[in-house]
Amino acid sequence: MDIKKLKINDWIFGLLETLIIGYSLFLIIDSLIEKSEAKRRKFEEATNITQQLYFQDLESLASIQFISGIVLLIFASTIFSIYFRIIRK
Repeated sequence: MDIKKLKINDWIFGLLETLIIGYSLFLIIDSLIEKSEAKRRKFEEATNITQQLYFQDLESLASIQFISGIVLLIFASTIFSIYFRIIRK
């Protein structure tokens, strides 16, 4: 694909696609950091069952955030592939 033949719509779509992929990678990395931090704090700082449950809930939320990041990444890659294979022709 020649860069000179790309239209402005292709550039906008590519930029939007890059932003979506970047955001999904941010979600994935952030969820991994949050999950490990919650796990560490659950074992080191939690003194009663309520605090342990709170950190366990944070771990669950981080897992959900991780899954949503993966789904967003797959969705963005699929849309990108569909655009350049079908719509661009």
